[in-house]
Amino acid sequence: MSQRTFFAYCLLLCGLALQALVSGCAPRPAFGDCAYRMQTGDCYPDPHMTANLPTDEDLIVVMGKAAEALLKNLSEPLQTDQRLLVTSIADLNHLEKSTALGRLLGEQLAAQLTVRGYQVIDPRTREDLSVQHKSGEFILSRNLERISREHSVYGIATGTYSVAAQSVYITLKLIRPDGLTLSSYLFRLPLGPDTQRLLHNPE
Repeated sequence: MSQRTFFAYCLLLCGLALQALVSGCAPRPAFGDCAYRMQTGDCYPDPHMTANLPTDEDLIVVMGKAAEALLKNLSEPLQTDQRLLVTSIADLNHLEKSTALGRLLGEQLAAQLTVRGYQVIDPRTREDLSVQHKSGEFILSRNLERISREHSVYGIATGTYSVAAQSVYITLKLIRPDGLTLSSYLFRLPLGPDTQRLLHNPE
């Protein structure tokens, strides 16, 4: 290898290294921009670039409004003594994947419903109520009507989220064990530093 060729090769390596440093993303081959790939762990925010990120909203306030909207949009009356099952909120593109954001959204929704006087069952404390995902829809590990009959579950609060460049779009639903949707609510969260960090914690 000639001295000129060696020098050009070194310049190329330095250029690639500099590009990886200033991009704010880990140097891994992937598709889509950095914000879109936050949920997969293919991209991580540069601490020096967080000033350019959207401002996070107060998740407690947001989920309080979401709970109110679900209750307001009900297609039939719901009594406070009727039991509800609340699941984690799943990534629409990776339904089997759990993130801290999805778990926190589910916890916040359950807490907001409890504060409003509703009886909420935590599926993590009961093996027969474990939640699975299949073909883009939420199902329970046992027959829905039998669960409703044995545990007096009137409705299941569940949902999905999808990450875009600047926002996380969230859909919440309250469904009956027979599959009928009783209520739904759509909203979005800014993709700020806190939300991004929650998306980075899959387990």
